[in-house]
Amino acid sequence: RPRLRLRLRLRQQSDAIMPGAAAAPAEAAAGADEPCAPRRRDRVAIVGSGISGLSAAWLLRDAGYDVTIFEREPILGMDSQSVDTKIAGERIRLDTPPRAFSPGFYPNLIALYERVGVEIEGFDWATSYSSAGAARAFLRMGTRTLRGWSIPELPSGGWRALLAPDTWRIVRDTWCFHRRCRRLEAEGRLAGAGTLGDFLEREGYSAAFRAVLLPIVSTICTCSYEACLNYPLELLAKYFNRNDLRQLHSKHGSCDVVRRLSKGCRLRLGCSVAAVR
Repeated sequence: RPRLRLRLRLRQQSDAIMPGAAAAPAEAAAGADEPCAPRRRDRVAIVGSGISGLSAAWLLRDAGYDVTIFEREPILGMDSQSVDTKIAGERIRLDTPPRAFSPGFYPNLIALYERVGVEIEGFDWATSYSSAGAARAFLRMGTRTLRGWSIPELPSGGWRALLAPDTWRIVRDTWCFHRRCRRLEAEGRLAGAGTLGDFLEREGYSAAFRAVLLPIVSTICTCSYEACLNYPLELLAKYFNRNDLRQLHSKHGSCDVVRRLSKGCRLRLGCSVAAVR
């Protein structure tokens, strides 16, 4: 009812304006010598504090909005899975996942970090892959490259592991996957390619290749394997097509990023949002 009365009042005011006439500003109607009452800042709620939520919160607060961040974890989400440890007696907070990014795909993120003062440095993205419970890795990817491609390193299993059929299936399917993604984008056919799971099934990629690809995608998207398979291939293909071997990250970790991006916002931590009405 109050909302209905407000609408009627606004409509009556607008109808009172004659054609060709301009409505007088509120401060002019109050009188030139009378000070204008301060305008109340608009309030905005941000649900979730991953990098998307924090970016939105910072931009809105910078524009003058009164921002409240709701996060179900006890600390801000982007830093909620980080791990505290000690290395050579020094306390270190390790980002999990690594929160690395490539200049080729994240120019806006880099610009935001520079704007708020986050220091950026190079990141050693060398990784190893092993089956659950296995004593050793079956594949390692380091920083050695050839013409823009990462060269697999000899795992601890020696030549026997290198010559295993699964190793060569991974190498073959990796080459085919990247080549196919580039071709689909060049031909403008990514939009109709479906999900990642549809694509892998349709193209017949091996289980060995999936065992390497899904952990990579899961780390990038911070989600389950099932969710990875439901991601649009278009989004992931564009990421891989623009990703280069220069990997960067925040020098002082995610804790520094969340502190800077949430500055000036109200925080409601440990607070789950059931619905938005």
